[in-house]
Amino acid sequence: MPLYRPTKQEYIAAVKALRHGFDDPITGESTGKVATGFEARDGYDIRHFDSWTPAQKAQVTKLYNLVDHLTARPFYVYRGRKPENIRLMQEVAQHEQFPKQLKVAFLPSPAKIKPKIRITKSRQVVIKQGRITRRAISLEQAGLTPEDFAIDPRGATVEAINQLETGKAYQIRAGKYLIKAAYSAKILPREVAKLVQKYGADSYDASDSNSSYFGNWLGGFEVYDFEQLRDFNRFRDRQTRSREAMKEERERARREWRKKYGKKKRGKRK
Repeated sequence: MPLYRPTKQEYIAAVKALRHGFDDPITGESTGKVATGFEARDGYDIRHFDSWTPAQKAQVTKLYNLVDHLTARPFYVYRGRKPENIRLMQEVAQHEQFPKQLKVAFLPSPAKIKPKIRITKSRQVVIKQGRITRRAISLEQAGLTPEDFAIDPRGATVEAINQLETGKAYQIRAGKYLIKAAYSAKILPREVAKLVQKYGADSYDASDSNSSYFGNWLGGFEVYDFEQLRDFNRFRDRQTRSREAMKEERERARREWRKKYGKKKRGKRK
């Protein structure tokens, strides 16, 4: 549950979670420490909570809510030795923020399918899960910008996916999510062009980072390789069922939270 006007107990519980980990739905074990900078020596002594400054409390809230957001989908925790690899995996995992305190990547993953991850010399990430192998490329990795897609969306799409090894199905990355539909390499450029036209500057403000302008959310592509279509369909079905199960669990947690804390009434301003 995200922190909302947290109590002392919730602040302390959040710091403990950042120190010791969250529950991993794939392994059923704790993720272990996911962040640094929240130990007693860093000024977060839970025995002396009253000495925490407003800035410290805000930092806890910000990072905890970010992790809570990232773990709202089925995930696998990647932790590497090299900071540059962790940052790369965070980009592949479609993190939208990259705080220096966060030392892992939460990779979207169907429950109970533990991925095998390899980073190539060309800095491409290869993820093998069961009988499915997937690769991802961001616009930045492809050397492309939203402007390239605004000028020639089909050509930019082809240029991006040509930098990936060929596969049998492609998906479009939209922010921290994947658009559900999967396409062949032949059809993908046409579908991207439709999205660029629908969410282009003629309909949405490209200068507003909160608008639905495609440049605010088009992040790249993922390609899947598999021997049999049924394996891919089964993989996607697991993704859907995992998301639904986690959504139900979070809704249950929200109900418990509301039951325990309710809505606090704000006092009138004087």
